[in-house]
Amino acid sequence: CLDREAVPRGQMEIYPRAKDEGGYGHDADPASVMLTILDVNDNHPYIQSPV
Repeated sequence: CLDREAVPRGQMEIYPRAKDEGGYGHDADPASVMLTILDVNDNHPYIQSPV
């Protein structure tokens, strides 16, 4: 689970696999990617006192 409030930016190592026609995709090399998680308001508004 990715949570922007916990970690807004991070680095992750992935292992992409290339597969051609008839290939099995057994070869993989690690690739480092930088992730930036955008903010989405996933919390309901909180009203402290009525107007």
